[in-house]
Order: sequence, then structure tokens, then C-alpha cells
Amino acid sequence: MKKTIMSILMTTVLVAMTVGVISQPLIDDAHAVSKVSVHAEKAVDVKEKANDDIELLAEEKTELTHEEIVSLTDQFMDHLVQDTNESYKVTQYKTKDELIQSFSDIATQNAVQPYIDFYYEEKEDGLYIIPTSTPPWFINDQEYEIIEVDEETKKVVQSNQSEMYGDYQISIEFIYEDGWKISKVLHK
Repeated sequence: MKKTIMSILMTTVLVAMTVGVISQPLIDDAHAVSKVSVHAEKAVDVKEKANDDIELLAEEKTELTHEEIVSLTDQFMDHLVQDTNESYKVTQYKTKDELIQSFSDIATQNAVQPYIDFYYEEKEDGLYIIPTSTPPWFINDQEYEIIEVDEETKKVVQSNQSEMYGDYQISIEFIYEDGWKISKVLHK
């Protein structure tokens, strides 16, 4: 990513230098035409390079990596299990809405809402977690398949087995909105 940004900056500087050289008064007309032609060709090359760099940035933007999948699924589960006091009262959030909003960098509201509704209860004096086991979830070191729904939506499908849940399949949809987020989770 740094190389791409550096390349775009260098391209911009070259274009600026080319424009400066083309606009300088030239004494010898034959030499001037030749020099302008060479600089015009360089400007076209520089512009094409800048366009290639922009396309590369767009491709990098929408590539969902293993590291991003692991990071987002881990953050989701870590955030779902909130710190509580001895009465299971959540210490950091007072309402379900506050907790849901706190997921905004990790997941969409539609993805998180069912989990919050299932695992949390809102009372007059605050938010409480309902003591139970966590849901069947993505396992970082197990194989999975990435299905491209469209350029900005990818689905990760993984089949797992655990003592508690037996055989299960989890399908996690990721959407690109200023970065990747979990947008839907299905369990089979």
C-alpha cells in the first residue's frame, strides 16, 4: 500500500515537472517541437502509470484477506462477550443500542442485532448478559471457502465440528464500506 501511494506521489511530481518544462519558452523551434513531443509522450506515460496505480488501489481495497477475516471474526466474538460484574451486569454499556453501535467498525447493525437480542437483556438499571455458551463460530486455522457475491461483498463458508455443537457450517458475509465489515452470519 505504501509503495502504491509513493508511486502515485511520484507520478504527480513527474506530471508537474513535465508541465513546467513544456510551458518554458524555447529558443530553437526545431528543438522546441522535439522537446515538447518527448515531454508530451512522457506525460502520457505518466498519466497511464497513474491510472494503473489507481486501478491497483481499487483492487487492493476490495481484496478480503485471511488476516482481515481472522481479525474481524475474532473482534466480533471478543466484543460480543462483554465484561460484567458478579451479577452479569455489563460494565461498559447501559443499553442494547449502545452495545450495537460499538460494533460499527466490525459489523453492520443487521449482523449484530440477533446476537445482542439473544445474549443480552435490558433492565431498568442497565444491560445484562444472559449466561450461556457462545455461538458456533469461525475457527481461524480451519479451511474455508471465499465466494465472491460481487466486488464489495464476499461470503466466507466454513464447515466445522465441535463437541458442543457437533457438525456445523457457518457462512459469514463481509461487505466493503470504508473497510471490510461483517454484514450477515448464518449457521447450519
